[in-house]
Amino acid sequence: AGRRSDVSTETMGWISGREWGLLILDEVHVVPANTFRKVLAGVRAKCKLGLTATLVREDGMISDLSFLIGPKLYEANWLDLTRCGYLAKVKCEEVWCDMTAEFFKEYLGPNAQKAPAAGPPTGRARRRKKALGSAGEGAQTQATQATQARSSGATRSAIGTTARQRRLLYALNPNKVRECEALVRRHEKRGDKILIFSDDVFALKTYADFLGIPVVCGSTKQADRSRIFATFRTSSTVNTVGVSKVGDVAIDLPEASVVIQVSSHFGSRRQEAQRLGRILRPKPMTFGDLPPGPGRGGGGGGAGWGPLSGFDAFFYSLVSADTTEVFYASKRQQYLVDQGYSFFVRRAEPASPPLSAGAAAPADALLAAVTKKNTARGAAAANPPAAAAAAAAARSKLDGRAAELALLEAVLCQAAAPPPKARNDGEEGDEEG
Repeated sequence: AGRRSDVSTETMGWISGREWGLLILDEVHVVPANTFRKVLAGVRAKCKLGLTATLVREDGMISDLSFLIGPKLYEANWLDLTRCGYLAKVKCEEVWCDMTAEFFKEYLGPNAQKAPAAGPPTGRARRRKKALGSAGEGAQTQATQATQARSSGATRSAIGTTARQRRLLYALNPNKVRECEALVRRHEKRGDKILIFSDDVFALKTYADFLGIPVVCGSTKQADRSRIFATFRTSSTVNTVGVSKVGDVAIDLPEASVVIQVSSHFGSRRQEAQRLGRILRPKPMTFGDLPPGPGRGGGGGGAGWGPLSGFDAFFYSLVSADTTEVFYASKRQQYLVDQGYSFFVRRAEPASPPLSAGAAAPADALLAAVTKKNTARGAAAANPPAAAAAAAAARSKLDGRAAELALLEAVLCQAAAPPPKARNDGEEGDEEG
């Protein structure tokens, strides 16, 4: 495990054993990452040419390309390419979805705001304090600083756990799920091909369960991935596909005309532009207006669904209002705004269709279930199969009448489990963005 095959070893030896005339690097913005710098160190070339549609990184290392590859020679403006017919004309829309009361209460709860209170000093701490009693003020100061450092480390760990919970809560906000479902229904009625992007795989699979759509993520086998995309391209049986961050680059789906983004990688401008690029292939014709939507004014001609002036592709970013997701969304759009794109901002209609799984539960029942779930979160993390069985039993007892409750239970259970291992895709430092 971890070793190259004989054929791969022979091929790499052949590539690195000679000097090439021209080395072409596609998606060159990933080269500054440590993983990809090894390519430049192992492959010799007289001339290097880098290509990318998104010359931006969140870790400040994009300037390293000046000495790794060379200076920037040419940059085309996206809107100029659109006017020339090389790119589709896209309508970009940011939709603010209010958090439901129960989800917002959990988002603002004490676990999301406060660090665990420090307990009484242990026997070891008491012995250390007694030993340092005659060591002078300097030693006491050093001991205090060490204790504070350990406490801050514990606090950071706790904040990291609750941050995961908050991200799941605003990614799976029931009002966001309803808005996503409404957009899918309307665009499928028009015959559009839709990609739903979610960085969080658990959230992506939850959306897929509600909408009844296939999913492509890192664990999807290559054969299944090829089959899903082939059916998406050629058949009307699959018009919507859920995609994780593996679909940000290197997928060719010219038929796709709609992107709905429900979860993203913090404030990554590069990712926002890459996802928009999934629907920028020029379309053979300009679609007509969307059907009128309820409560949008002017006979259904508001900012969301009225006359679209020939837009043939649509990019929706669904954001949970009054959460940190609003800040990240604003930062993510900066690169596209610099290219000349405009984002129409609207608030999701409160009278959204119900979740496919059923109507919402009464507020008191939801609150009681949330309180009960909070006490069992540690046990759920220690025994995931038992937690899953308990959640399934709860859903069967509710008989499908509490979709929001089942969703909240799933979020809390998932947040209590160990976070998935992050992978290095060359976009280092995005969490700081």
